Amino acid sequence: MFGNGKEAGQDSHDGFTFVRRYIFLIIFVVDELMMLVIEGKTDPLY
Repeated sequence: MFGNGKEAGQDSHDGFTFVRRYIFLIIFVVDELMMLVIEGKTDPLY
């Protein structure tokens, strides 16, 4: 478990990259949803 620090470093780096992509995806989806909500509230036909 503590034998190879190189593999642990790669795993933590990959996890950090995955978290960054996941957070970026969440922000993108939330931004799109907010735009839809704002358009829905301002559009009288919706």
